[in-house]
Amino acid sequence: MWQFDRRRVYEVLSSLEADGLLWSEVVRDGTAPGGYKRVFHATLRGVETCSVWLQEGEFGLELMRGDIHAWLLLSRPEEAPALLAKLAELEQDCMGKAEAIKEPAGSSVGWGERMFSQQRAGIREQYRCELRSISRARQEIEEYLAERT
Repeated sequence: MWQFDRRRVYEVLSSLEADGLLWSEVVRDGTAPGGYKRVFHATLRGVETCSVWLQEGEFGLELMRGDIHAWLLLSRPEEAPALLAKLAELEQDCMGKAEAIKEPAGSSVGWGERMFSQQRAGIREQYRCELRSISRARQEIEEYLAERT
């Protein structure tokens, strides 16, 4: 299961709120500790910023899974074609990077070689996971569009 640091998530949300891209409210929730929880919402500026980022942004090595989910969560149906195009670009980039990380020839003997090999295998798996996530997102968008036509 994908793990993340909750403190970091709230730091990012607070930063986005300070930048005027989100707003939050405290709402009553009987299932939350203390009976309340904070709910975040995109502001109009946040939605517009995401839209511009989606249409004009350049997405390279720094892209991580959380960014993909943010695009999907903040996108609107009319942005589906632009989102599909960006997902296709990202897919090509991930495939190229995954293929570029080759298995070492021969067997690893020393500790350093083994750990280096393990690190490369982990990075390769991260790219493969990104590819699965991209494929699923693209499929969902394409199915949505097909149902609307």
